[in-house]
Amino acid sequence: MKYADFRQVTRSCTLARRICDTQSIFEAGRELLDALESEGPVRLIGIGVSRFETTPEQARLPLPGDAGCREERRVRLDRALTIRARFGNKALVRGRLFE
Repeated sequence: MKYADFRQVTRSCTLARRICDTQSIFEAGRELLDALESEGPVRLIGIGVSRFETTPEQARLPLPGDAGCREERRVRLDRALTIRARFGNKALVRGRLFE
């Protein structure tokens, strides 16, 4: 989190299990953010992801029905969002972001 006066605060966590969807990343980031006490106006909030799996089997996104993915519905949603690449950012948005 970067504040208006350019101070920066960082937090990190390691999840107990492998994840394969953007919603889980969002939820982990939100938990970290909720634990911070605001110190004034914020100008930037960012989330980074690391420690990606490197073997060919683990590197691919799980397909719906794969044993390793508990968030099957979320994975399908992420795949649907690839429509943006073809039709633009406003072609498809998550419901809670719709204005």
